[in-house]
Amino acid sequence: MTLIRTREIWARAAMYLYRAAGGLDLSEMPPAQREVVGIETVLEIEEFLDRMPLPPLSSIPSELTVAAAREGSRLAFVGNDLPLRWNIPDTEIEIAEVTKGPRNGEFLFSTTFRVRVPVMFRVCAAPSL
Repeated sequence: MTLIRTREIWARAAMYLYRAAGGLDLSEMPPAQREVVGIETVLEIEEFLDRMPLPPLSSIPSELTVAAAREGSRLAFVGNDLPLRWNIPDTEIEIAEVTKGPRNGEFLFSTTFRVRVPVMFRVCAAPSL
């Protein structure tokens, strides 16, 4: 593999990491730490997802489900309060609606979940006995 091709592959990988980190709610992080924390968290989440089956598409809330939830029917979501939150079934992986700031209305991996990721990663990555 040539040096140019290697750099292209690294650039593509970096683009995917930054794009994935955009799915995290890092609003409570100091701006100087967001890049490093975002990429570390994405890599740790990827370890969980690699070890589990994907949920059925039917379990993932659609735009219609979200609209209905905003009108009071929150069957697919966790709790009866706002912001709307959804957990990947049988996991602690939580995706929540952002209710303030420039990302208002977007669904991101929640701050609550992001804080738990390092501990969950250590448990996930520990060798089985």
